[in-house]
Amino acid sequence: MGEYKDITRGQLFIRMMINPIFIAVYWFSFYNLYTLCKFGRMNNNLTMLLLCLAFFVIYLIIFIVRIFKKPITIRKRIKNRNIRLAYGVIALIFMFSLFIFYGGKIYKTSINFNGKLSWILKDLKDKKTVELKHNNIYEDGIEGILQDINKKVPMVQKLYIANNVDLKFDKEGTITSFNTFLYGKNDKDTLESYLISYNKNESSKITIYLHGNVNGDFNEDKLLEPLISTMKVIPLKETISKWEESQFGILYSGKRSFGYNGSGVLYIDSEGKTRSVGNRDPEIIGYAVSVYVPGKESTLTPYRYILVDDLNNIKSETLTKGNKEQEEEESNGIDKFYLSQKIGYKLEVTDAAAGSRAYALEKTLDGGTKWSLVNGDPFLGEIGAAAGITFLDDRLGFLCLAHSGGARGELYRTEDGGTTFTKISFPEVKVPLNGSEPYNPFDLPGMPTKEGENLNISVGQGSDGDYNGGIKALYRSKDQGKTWEYVKEDKW
Repeated sequence: MGEYKDITRGQLFIRMMINPIFIAVYWFSFYNLYTLCKFGRMNNNLTMLLLCLAFFVIYLIIFIVRIFKKPITIRKRIKNRNIRLAYGVIALIFMFSLFIFYGGKIYKTSINFNGKLSWILKDLKDKKTVELKHNNIYEDGIEGILQDINKKVPMVQKLYIANNVDLKFDKEGTITSFNTFLYGKNDKDTLESYLISYNKNESSKITIYLHGNVNGDFNEDKLLEPLISTMKVIPLKETISKWEESQFGILYSGKRSFGYNGSGVLYIDSEGKTRSVGNRDPEIIGYAVSVYVPGKESTLTPYRYILVDDLNNIKSETLTKGNKEQEEEESNGIDKFYLSQKIGYKLEVTDAAAGSRAYALEKTLDGGTKWSLVNGDPFLGEIGAAAGITFLDDRLGFLCLAHSGGARGELYRTEDGGTTFTKISFPEVKVPLNGSEPYNPFDLPGMPTKEGENLNISVGQGSDGDYNGGIKALYRSKDQGKTWEYVKEDKW
């Protein structure tokens, strides 16, 4: 009886191999396994693989039942043994060939990102997730996020940003998204990188990808630490209270240059005291942290905080060569403004005498490769020093020309893309002066910004002004900048 059972087991194995249906399903299962590893089509391929597995299980059960219910006689089995054995060898060779062929193709999908399998294996190795528990920017700051990450992924101490840090939050301070790419060197002097992503609507966990490709130039202008230090002193609730919005953002790109255009720029010290940029301050360069309304950057001017040691003694900063070239390409200054990546305007000096200059307005349509003349005399015959340029759209724009070393200036407006300009006047604000007649200290306009349907502008006191600590006057226009009305004194 034992000999008979041994034979029927062997016969069962041979019959399974030589059955054409079994071989076809065997091939079909390998094909679907390969396409699953290659393309990751989970719905189609995984369904087919499950059906193939179900077939194999049912097929095996049916044959076992049939063998035990109707055993084949020894005489018939001996007669057919050689034929079945030959078929079995051929089937075994064929299935082994299929195994080698598809096994090799599946292996290729696991290397060099040749297929979906390689990404899955990379995620298993490099993808980490961690619960974001410190999810309130008011209470925890940027440090809270890094603290949660370090619990599972210990990061290097000195971190640099590869591009920028972009964080969004709601009125209550709940962080809704966070994205950045950080890198640095570990104790073994090896480059480590961290691609960090978080979206509250998708998951409560932060995703961190390790060992990414990054240009690790270790530029000191791209240090992360100034962001952390500045966020500790920014009056975040007070800042966003000026906007009737539900979503807000924080953007940090390292050290930046704003030229002499102080629109939205605020110096802040370690005690949280702030002041706006003065005309006597050096070129505006520093580690700037921008607080803004996502999607409304062009209508609601962001507040850009730069941390300094002494508000009354702003020290001149510099950019590294590579970062300076990038800023010159990307940033708008006092004599250049880009409306988009392609369209830009600039004031080109045409003549200079005794510290004053004459200008022409030029325009580019290809990002600065070629410039064409728009207006040969936008300041209507006046000479001085360019103190600002901005365009709110392709037709409405403003220029500022300063005189006497920045002591005063005038605003010029165009509504035809720069072809013609008119000089704008502001209602005077008389303030008391000890022992003298009241006077108007506000005589150096900045650049207008949009707020809904209106335009706002801060008019400063110029380099010779010292009324009330150098405070500015806020004016508002309801007719696109043709006329202006005084609103209030504004420390911003």
